[in-house]
Parts: sequence; C-alpha cells; structure tokens
Amino acid sequence: MKYLIVSFILLLFFASCDDRLEGFIGALDADFSLNNGIESDSVKIGLKSTSGNYAITVSATNIGDIASIKFDVLEGNIDILQDGLNISELNLSSTMNLEVEFKAAETVTIEFILIDKVGASITKTIQLVVFENLPPVAVMDVSKIAQVDPFEIQLNANESFDRDAHFGGSVSAYEWEIDGVTFLTTDPISKYILGGTGSFIVTLRVFDNDSESSAKIVETFTL
Repeated sequence: MKYLIVSFILLLFFASCDDRLEGFIGALDADFSLNNGIESDSVKIGLKSTSGNYAITVSATNIGDIASIKFDVLEGNIDILQDGLNISELNLSSTMNLEVEFKAAETVTIEFILIDKVGASITKTIQLVVFENLPPVAVMDVSKIAQVDPFEIQLNANESFDRDAHFGGSVSAYEWEIDGVTFLTTDPISKYILGGTGSFIVTLRVFDNDSESSAKIVETFTL
C-alpha cells in the first residue's frame, strides 16, 4: 500500500513538471523576436553618417529562464556589437540593441539561437542585402527667361535625383558647362546670360552626398 501511495505521488510530481516545462518553453517561443519580425532588409554602406551599420533589436521575455542567446553568421563577413563592444554572445536583457558592422557589399545571413535552462532552443534568422552607394541621375531643362537680359536663360536640374534616396542619399551639387564656361553650384536652378543668339551645348553632371557623380548629360539649346 505504501508503495502505491509513493508511486502515485511521484507520478503527480512528474506530470506537474512536464506541464510547467511545456508552458515555459512555449512562452519563450512566443516572445523571442528580431526587429519586430523583420526577416530581411537592404542596407547601404558608404560615407553617409546614416549608412554602414545596421541596428537589430532582440526582444525576449522570461529572461530569468534563458541560459543564453548566441548567434551564428551563416553568410557574410561582419562584426556584431552590443553597447559598442564586439561580442560573440549576447548580454541578456529584455531588449538587446545590437549593431551589425559590415566590411563589404554582400549578402549577410545571421542566425540567432535562444537556449533555455533545460536545453531547448529557438532559432530566428535575418538576411541583409548590403550594397554600396548608387550614383545619382542628372536631369536638366533649359529655357529662355529674358528677365534681366534678352539672352538670359534658366538652367533647371530640379528633377535630378539620387537612386538611393530611400537610404539617405541626396543630390548635393550641380556642375554646369555652357558656352565654354564651367561652374559648380548647390542650387538646382541657375540663371545664365549667353553672349548672343545661336546654338549652344549645355552639359550637366550632378553629385550626391557621397561625392559620387552622375554620368554627364548633354543638350543642344538654340536661342
């Protein structure tokens, strides 16, 4: 009889442990995330202050039940920093802010592995397509305005654009060449007085805020 009672108590104990363990692992799986679920993104590297590194936020609850969060770089050559320091394993907190430091334009794949205190693991992966600065595109419009002089024209490059504007790029300078004169300006619209009537070759090249230039475009303007 005593044997049956002890066996029954042990059975209840192990069943209770299984229930707690199952709930414990499920809670971690539900709350572990990278960048609110973002699994892929594009990143520009260049001279811009907003480029070069990529922020990853790792969020998890039940920190006391986690043994470690590690990562494995499956593809690419990168460093991962936490609080400015190069790490091989995350310092645990409810929100962990990381920076991925790139060394080249390439595809980067990072796998994060959460391991709980009973050895169960959860894996999340993020893939980043890293690219270098894209050159801007020059667009011009030349027109006669004759406001202060009958030979006055307007040089308009306002439609020029930087192809990586979504990543912080912008057109920062405009280089015009007309009537044998070359000048650089930060204003997209300039006025110029020609020496008389005739046909003139107008050339435009624009620069982005990474100091990269567009291809030159050429237009013949007749006054």
